[in-house]
Amino acid sequence: MKLKIFKLYFKTPCHFGERGLGLEKSSVILHSDSIFNALINAWAFLFGKEELEKFLDEEYKEPSFLITSGFPFNKDDFYFPRIQWRFPVKEEVIEKDKRKKLKKLEFIKNDLFEKWINEKEVEREKILEALKDLDFIKEDLIPKNQLSRINSSSKQLYSLGVIKFKENSGIWFGIEEKKEGVIKNWVIPALKFLQDQGIGAKRTWGLGKFEFEEKEMEIKTPEKSEKFIALSAVFPKESDLSSIKNTSWFRWHLITRGGYPVYSPFAKGFSLRKPLIKMIGEGSVLPEIKGDVLKIPENEEILRKINFPHFVYHYGRAFLIPAKLKENYE
Repeated sequence: MKLKIFKLYFKTPCHFGERGLGLEKSSVILHSDSIFNALINAWAFLFGKEELEKFLDEEYKEPSFLITSGFPFNKDDFYFPRIQWRFPVKEEVIEKDKRKKLKKLEFIKNDLFEKWINEKEVEREKILEALKDLDFIKEDLIPKNQLSRINSSSKQLYSLGVIKFKENSGIWFGIEEKKEGVIKNWVIPALKFLQDQGIGAKRTWGLGKFEFEEKEMEIKTPEKSEKFIALSAVFPKESDLSSIKNTSWFRWHLITRGGYPVYSPFAKGFSLRKPLIKMIGEGSVLPEIKGDVLKIPENEEILRKINFPHFVYHYGRAFLIPAKLKENYE
C-alpha cells in the first residue's frame, strides 16, 4: 500500500490539546479532526466564504480525501499508534513488569507495525525496543501570567506544557486523495499558509510553526482482511455501529474531542462552542467502516437562531489500514 504523507518539521514548540491532560501537558498526537480544522481555517483565508462553503457542502456528502492523525517521526523512523490487540509475541518471553508497560505503550515503529498487521511474530528484542522513550521529543513548560482585564494587574500565574522536536524529527500524517487535484489545489496551499501561522493550540503565542515535506510511504499490508486498524479518530455512522456490533473481535478505545469555542473569520467577534464528542481512538481494531463528518448545528433553522454565519464541521471519517491479527502466539 502506497500512502502520500506530509512530514512537519517544527521550528517552534507545539501544544496539542487533549481533554483530560490540562494546560500543563501536551499530547504527542495531532488528531485528524485538528488537522482538518486547521485546513478549513487556512481555506477560509485563502479562498473566501463562498468557495469554502461550496467545497465543504460537497465534502460533507462525499469525501474528496481522507486524512490520518499526525504521529511522531524521527529521521526515517515513522511511529504508528499502538494496536489495540495482543502483542505479537509469546507472553512467557516478556517479563511480567514489562508486560504492564507494553499495555500502556502509545506508539510503535513502522517495522513493528508492519509485522504485527501481517500475523508475523516479533522478536523479543524488538518488543523491548518499543518500550524505550521517544528521546527526540522533549517536554517543557512555558510560564505565563494572566492579567486582569480591569487594571492589568497580575491575576494568576500558570504554565503551558509544550513539546519540542529535535532536528530531523516532527509529526507526519497521511492523506488519500479520492478526487484528483485536491492535494495540489487545496491541501498544499493550506499547508503553505499554515507553516507560518502555526498548527495546534496557542498559535498567537508563536507556537506550532513548521516547514513541511511531501513524501510517499510504502506499507506492507495483507491482501485480504476483515480487520482494519484506525489511523484517524473516528466518529461512526449508525450503519458503522451495526457493523461493529456484528463482530465479536473488535477492540477500541474512546477519546473525547470538542468542547472548545470555534472562532470564525466570518463571525463578528463571537464564537460557537463545539459539544463534547466521543470518538473511536487511533489504533482501534474495527471492521471496514466509513466514519462521518458532523455538521454543527444540525440544521439552518438553529443556525439562524444562534446567529452564526456558517455551519461548523467536525471531522470523524475513518482512515483504515487492513490487518491480519492472531489471537495468540503460543
